[in-house]
Amino acid sequence: MKCIVCGNASDLGKFCSEQCVPSWYGKAAKSSALNVQPQGDHYRKMKIQPVEYISANNIPFMAGNIIKYASRYRDKNGAKDIEKIKHYCDLILELEYGKE
Repeated sequence: MKCIVCGNASDLGKFCSEQCVPSWYGKAAKSSALNVQPQGDHYRKMKIQPVEYISANNIPFMAGNIIKYASRYRDKNGAKDIEKIKHYCDLILELEYGKE
C-alpha cells in the first residue's frame, strides 16, 4: 500500500508516517481501526473510506450500504455489488416510501 500524501510505501495504511497525517485527521493514523481490513485493501486504499463518509454524515444503514458497495464494486465483487446496490435501493423504496 502507498501513502496517500507522499506516495511512499506504507505498512500503516493510508499514511507512511506521523508527518503525513493531516492535522484534521484526528488520532494517530497508525492506531486507527481504519487501517485494519481483514479481507483485502479495497477500502484502505481509498482517500476517504466509505465508513468515514457515512459516519461523518450520519447516513442511515441502507443508504450507507449503497455507498459502501458503490465505492468498492470495481475492486471487489463487480456486478454482484451492483446487484446489492439495486437491492438496497428497492428496500429503501419499499420500507421508507411504501413502494412495492
